[in-house]
Amino acid sequence: MLTAALLVGALTGCGGSPAPAMPSSSAPTTQARVTPARYPTIGPLASDIILVQMSLLRDQQTIRLAELALGKPGLRPEIHDLARSLTAPLPERDTRLRALLTEWKAPEAVASHSGHPMRGILQEAVIGALGELDGADFEAAWLTRLADQEQGAADLAKALQPKLEDQRSKDLVAAVTADSAANVTRLRALAGH
Repeated sequence: MLTAALLVGALTGCGGSPAPAMPSSSAPTTQARVTPARYPTIGPLASDIILVQMSLLRDQQTIRLAELALGKPGLRPEIHDLARSLTAPLPERDTRLRALLTEWKAPEAVASHSGHPMRGILQEAVIGALGELDGADFEAAWLTRLADQEQGAADLAKALQPKLEDQRSKDLVAAVTADSAANVTRLRALAGH
């Protein structure tokens, strides 16, 4: 079995970008920053729809990652506490997000999984490989992946903000950026950064 450091470095997220090793506060990211020009608006509410779809996808993956952590014995209690606290607000928020997509007559799923616009979203193989890890190896990879996902959510929200039409989407951006900043701080603190 690969060591955790090798596994974290070898795994890829969507779009084929390499997974970062445990980030240090001064380490540059290997993934490009999100820019509004990369996501042209096609049709009314297009940016609003992609923001909500990606928020739902991220929330679904956060729940899956939390379930992985909660099913692992021997992890630090802080990891289990964090997993529970990250997922606690998601069911209520996701109900509101699904209602917006229904109102906008938009599908819940992102149109194309390959090349979707948010870093940190994981392929199934990555989630499966993460589940094979235990103890400190699992913790390190799990914290890295969640921190990357949180930062990706904030970057996407900020990039789409100028194109948003619905006030509820604009409110979502404010919530995502504030929550993600707090979550990244907590994740990095647990990772020892």
